[in-house]
Amino acid sequence: MFVLSINSLQSPNTLRVPLNLSEQILLGRSSKAALPIPWDPAISREHATIMLVDDKLQLQCLPTARNPAVFNEQPAYHFMVEVGQEFRIGSTNFRLEEEASPEPPPVERPAFATQEIDVGGRLVNFDAIDDSKNEALLEQHSFDSDELSNFSFGKADERIEMLSKLPKLIADSNSDEELALSLASLLLKAIPKATAVAVAQFPVDELPEDDDQEAEFPKPIMLRIDTHDSFNGTFRPSRRLISKALKDKQSLLQIWHGSAGSANFTMSDGLGWAIVTPILGQSCEGWCLYVSGAGSEGTAIVTQKSLTSDLRCAELIAQFIGSVRQVRLLEGQKTRMSSFFSPKIVESLTGLGPEGALTPTERDVAVLFCDVRNFSQKSEELREDLVSLLKSVSTALGTMTDGILDFDGTIADFQGDAALGFWGWPVENPSGPIPACLAALKILETFESADSEKSPLLNGFSIGMGISYGPALAGEIGTERQSKLGVFGPVVNAGSRLQGLSKKFGVSICVDQLTATYARKHLPKEMAHVRRLGNVVPRGMVTPINIYSIEPVNTKTQPLIDASVYDSFDMALDSVQSGDWSTASMMLKDLPPEDGPTQFLKGFLQENEMNPPEGWVGTIHFNTK
Repeated sequence: MFVLSINSLQSPNTLRVPLNLSEQILLGRSSKAALPIPWDPAISREHATIMLVDDKLQLQCLPTARNPAVFNEQPAYHFMVEVGQEFRIGSTNFRLEEEASPEPPPVERPAFATQEIDVGGRLVNFDAIDDSKNEALLEQHSFDSDELSNFSFGKADERIEMLSKLPKLIADSNSDEELALSLASLLLKAIPKATAVAVAQFPVDELPEDDDQEAEFPKPIMLRIDTHDSFNGTFRPSRRLISKALKDKQSLLQIWHGSAGSANFTMSDGLGWAIVTPILGQSCEGWCLYVSGAGSEGTAIVTQKSLTSDLRCAELIAQFIGSVRQVRLLEGQKTRMSSFFSPKIVESLTGLGPEGALTPTERDVAVLFCDVRNFSQKSEELREDLVSLLKSVSTALGTMTDGILDFDGTIADFQGDAALGFWGWPVENPSGPIPACLAALKILETFESADSEKSPLLNGFSIGMGISYGPALAGEIGTERQSKLGVFGPVVNAGSRLQGLSKKFGVSICVDQLTATYARKHLPKEMAHVRRLGNVVPRGMVTPINIYSIEPVNTKTQPLIDASVYDSFDMALDSVQSGDWSTASMMLKDLPPEDGPTQFLKGFLQENEMNPPEGWVGTIHFNTK
């Protein structure tokens, strides 16, 4: 058996994925990918396809891949991997391995306990058989969906006719109990060998462990049964069979063989076999179909082979019910969550209930504040054309939104011509503030590349952004009458202040120290430079913070800056902070006049007449936003 071993070089995420011959698998960050890698921002949403060909793994990068894979320490878009070889995408390592196929688990002889409950005036016993007092021999088989797909359907025309009734059956049911009762009646008709059937729901988290023979079996949340009129016995579903099927999420088949020389093979009251099929999916958690019938048909012995088509039929019905109910559940979730999240975030939350998804929770959150600059100037230009002004602002907000959502962020708020996005809640983000940095760089690139011909609505606008990272309380916040998605905590105020400081320092992206640490470690140097700006106390805050800028390399309006400029500025900043302002002034004179941080420091020194204020400790205080 071939396995793809996956591990992140930057986080504890690991996966081991079995590979099937000639099966093409989509690899990417999207939850729609057959092999999702959500933790690595360097992997595109749809990055590559992989396929096992003979004993080698073939990889083909897709056109949507933002960067190649690295194979044999060389960038590559298409290659073959042999067993024992590795390749890397971003900070995630992949290794093709071969291991022995697992041996099938041994068949256990279950022990039984009895529990009798009243279902609509009819007694139903769970595990009424005690095989320690019975000479019967148990034959048990388990099947997953792939195995069942290899079985013939049997009497296809008749069973398709039955399956065609399922949509109406579901639509006409006003409750789970009504659906279960109608489904039990349909099963009895769809499987002619069946004598008694049950549709049940059990609390999965209360089911006893396989080796706990004394634990009490939980009562069903819901149970509906149906039997042929000729059946006069007591219907006794096997508790062990139900428990194992629900826990393993596999269909199970049991056949009871009587003692030697018996003409009938009875489990109890003439029933000699049982099928249990779980209905999978969040919408049907703990649901199962239980079908049981006689141990023989006339002179024909019931065997595994004779029951496989019935097993396949039960499994198809279970799949259909589970799928339709899951779609209905997801539609309800999406209707509610679409008020707060982008479609991409909603997609990743479909496995969570809406209450659980929106509950305020404390997490490490990256906050991105974006604010349009030159709005007043454009307002003056378009004061006679407010419709065009509104379109321009909408385009600017749309650009911010696209940048945030493209890197799986969530839009928390719009305030005039500003937007707030964040990462880390409701889905935890192992990459810290890196997606926020990538989103900010993309937004900046769009604004910087706008011109009067190609982007007339954005032309004339620029952008200022602030990124902070730290603990925050995020979720549905508000009152009973009105609420919205919100983020609460000092990190939010810090992000807003950093956005304001970006304008004062003449940069586009201003970040805190923790974000800068992540960016220096994880952002490619050919993409952006992380630059120290100083130690400051923003207006409304009392604790000094070290701030930095993230500056893209070689943009349209910001040509490539020589590394020596950054080094010289850093030394000048050290002199400012130490109080040696004369040396700092001399250093700053040699730096490019168009450099925003340089101009800020020059202005700060001049405002203070080249003399550090009394008690100077290297911290710049701001009295305005």
